[in-house]
Amino acid sequence: MSKEMKIDARMIRSLRELRGWSQEQLAEAAGLGLRTVQRVESDGRASAETRTCLAAAFTVPQSVLTGARTVPQRVRDSAGPSLGLVGTFLIAVGLLTGEGPGLLLAGTGILIAMLFVYALEYIDGRREAAGRGELLSPASASVGGLLVAGLSTEALGWVATGGPVWAGLIVAALGLALAAGHWLVSRLIGPESPSEQGES
Repeated sequence: MSKEMKIDARMIRSLRELRGWSQEQLAEAAGLGLRTVQRVESDGRASAETRTCLAAAFTVPQSVLTGARTVPQRVRDSAGPSLGLVGTFLIAVGLLTGEGPGLLLAGTGILIAMLFVYALEYIDGRREAAGRGELLSPASASVGGLLVAGLSTEALGWVATGGPVWAGLIVAALGLALAAGHWLVSRLIGPESPSEQGES
């Protein structure tokens, strides 16, 4: 008899309901018995073979079924915390030095970008749990965050000062440069293979 391991019963139920499947339909799709599916959803225990069959039926990584990589953890692991730290630092330096609105606006723009990256990571986590692909790769989300930070800083700069802000232009240019570099690398060497991307 296989050793049983913990599995997230609520996640199994949510994935099944998301697809509009009954327990019988899930059992058929996974090649399992109805009683096995009922036990997994009620007790939250499954053998390694059952977990593999369920992951294949839902087309999700097994880590989603065990709760090893939840949506909040995915958001915590994103670039968002780093952006929040940088944005807060720039705002603090701007307030302490009193050197004009440039640093304050840049920090605010980066905090807006942090929210953008958090939102993308949350959406991607929900898409992964539903068995769909990512909306953007982590690199694209980070580059998008830089673009959002730069454009937000510029927009805030025009409102606050009536003209362009150097910090916004630099951050937006950095985002564009990274986007162009990412595009160039993917053109030269091709997209990452699934083994290089790593299974979460």
